[in-house]
Amino acid sequence: MTITGALHLDGLADTADALFSHKTRDKKLEIMKDSRIGTMGAVALIVVLLAKYIAFKEIDNFYELLFVPAYSRFSMVAGIYFLPYARKDGFNRDFFKTQSINVFIPGLIIMLLSIICGLAFFYLINTLFISLVIAILFFYWKSVQGVTGDMLGACCEISETSLLLAIALM
Repeated sequence: MTITGALHLDGLADTADALFSHKTRDKKLEIMKDSRIGTMGAVALIVVLLAKYIAFKEIDNFYELLFVPAYSRFSMVAGIYFLPYARKDGFNRDFFKTQSINVFIPGLIIMLLSIICGLAFFYLINTLFISLVIAILFFYWKSVQGVTGDMLGACCEISETSLLLAIALM
C-alpha cells in the first residue's frame, strides 16, 4: 500500500460509493470523482481488508501467494480491453484506445505457469478468476456502460481478495 498510495483501495471505495448509490449513470461517474468517502466505500474497505487479513492468517504456502497479485492486476487488463472508457474525457481515455489482443499474452502465461508449477487447485482458481472477472465487468457495463480507473482499481481489489479467500478455504 505504501508504494501505490493505496490507489486501488481508493478506487474500491469510490466505486462502491458510486455503483451502489442507485443514481443515474452521470451521477455515478460524478460520485467517483468526489474525494470524500461515503458509507458504501467505508463498508467495502472494511470488508476487503478484513477478508484479506483472515485469508493471510490461513494461507501457509508461499507459492500459492505468488500468483494472486499477478491475477488481480490482469483483471484490470481485461477491463481495459473489453469495456470502453466511461467518461467523455479523462486522464486514461487515450490509453483505452491503444489496446490489442496481445495484452492477454502475459495473463495466459500466468495461468499456464500456475498449472505447470504443480498447483493442481489452480484449475479451480483459473475458473473462479475468469468467472469473477466476467461478472464484475458485466456489472460495470450494466451500471455505467464502461469502466473508469477507479473501477479498475476496485476490480483488482475484489479479484485479489476473492482469490486469497478461495486459496485460504482450500
